[in-house]
Amino acid sequence: YPNSVAMPAALREYILNETVVWIVPMVNPDGLHKFWYTSGYLGRKNANGVDLNRNYPFYWKSGNEMASSGSSSSYKYRGPEPASEPETKAMMQLAKEQRFLFSVSFHTYATRVLFPYTPDGAANPYPDPAVFLARRMAAPGTSYRTTRQYEAARKLYSVDGTDQDWLYHEFGTMAFIVEGSMSTPSYEDALKSVAGMRPVILEGLRAIKEGPRLRLRVEDARGGPLGNARITVLSRTSYEGEKWPVTDEFGEADLFLAPEEEVIGEIQAPGFETVRFRLECSSVCVRRFQLTPIPR
Repeated sequence: YPNSVAMPAALREYILNETVVWIVPMVNPDGLHKFWYTSGYLGRKNANGVDLNRNYPFYWKSGNEMASSGSSSSYKYRGPEPASEPETKAMMQLAKEQRFLFSVSFHTYATRVLFPYTPDGAANPYPDPAVFLARRMAAPGTSYRTTRQYEAARKLYSVDGTDQDWLYHEFGTMAFIVEGSMSTPSYEDALKSVAGMRPVILEGLRAIKEGPRLRLRVEDARGGPLGNARITVLSRTSYEGEKWPVTDEFGEADLFLAPEEEVIGEIQAPGFETVRFRLECSSVCVRRFQLTPIPR
């Protein structure tokens, strides 16, 4: 689109060469078919009649019937149990395998960058890097509707069992829902809506490149990678028992930071002594830790 913001060359090279990007074009094709040919309200539902974005385990069936419904006739039916649907299971399995640093789910049409946590009663960690990143992403966005510009928000209304809340709680993924500015626009208006959304996504990608974030590399005494080492952020106040990063098969884990955040943490791995660390970082900081085996 002529007025769309192009990705800067340096950022493009970084994303292509230094990251792995997964794109899921559509999670709920059955819902899209219903949206177009039956009813807009049914667009939330999959073939089993379940609203997939109320089917994830975090705060599923929170007790607030305004957030989701146990009635299969409701357009916000949460399903018979957490992660009951094949689409939900597939997305959760992908997340478990990849342990994403950053995730965006595209929705319409509130012109918002929605950050976790969504449910009423759920308390965010402090400091909370997701809030800062959401505000950063929303700032350059341009809405097709001039009366409603992009803003960062925790929620639009009461919801539980969402994907971004589960991703943030389970892996520390910076997970957001980006709501575009149009629902069913004309072709020309759709191009404008997408063009206005592009700066939001580019700012999120820029944060991956620029930080602040830590990349921790955990090794054994011989320098070999230690997978499944647990990183615990002691300096953050946690209210929901977040499961913060676990190292991958290469012994690496990433952690986004709030601005000027000093991180006090510890690294634990079975059979190794626990290591504590204190770090500050204003960009992307790579730190290497070698763990000592526990004497037998």
